[in-house]
Amino acid sequence: MTNLQTILHATCVSVGGHGVLILGVPGAGKSDLALRLIDQPGYGLQARLTRSELVADDQVVITRHKDRLVATAPPLLKGKLEIRGLGIVGVKPRAKVALALVARLQPVAAIARMPEIAAFEILGIGLPVVDIDGTSVSAAARLRAAINWLVKHS
Repeated sequence: MTNLQTILHATCVSVGGHGVLILGVPGAGKSDLALRLIDQPGYGLQARLTRSELVADDQVVITRHKDRLVATAPPLLKGKLEIRGLGIVGVKPRAKVALALVARLQPVAAIARMPEIAAFEILGIGLPVVDIDGTSVSAAARLRAAINWLVKHS
């Protein structure tokens, strides 16, 4: 069977080994949130410090392998992160990661306080999705908390 593949305008980060696909309109802060996750390890909802690694910025190649989705960077963008006001910089990337969560960047007013669990479908596989205000100071911590909660309840 041939693996299915797509490319999305997104950013992908490995948070403690769990792939997080960050979606949002241009200028929503996808790269900025990735930088904050990489730069500042945190605890989320657990007692163990969680580190993050860049997988891909701006474009993410997603390949379906049986019942899981694996994210990589297109060859020309591997190890590159856009930092607004600085330009495109080199970052040691993680080659690939299995996706576990989709984070949609939304304005705070568009985010439900007590949301229902939703799924975001890619190549026929549904991933849990969480809406995050990417401009919030706590955005990176909220994303780590979402991963911790997801792992605990999977």
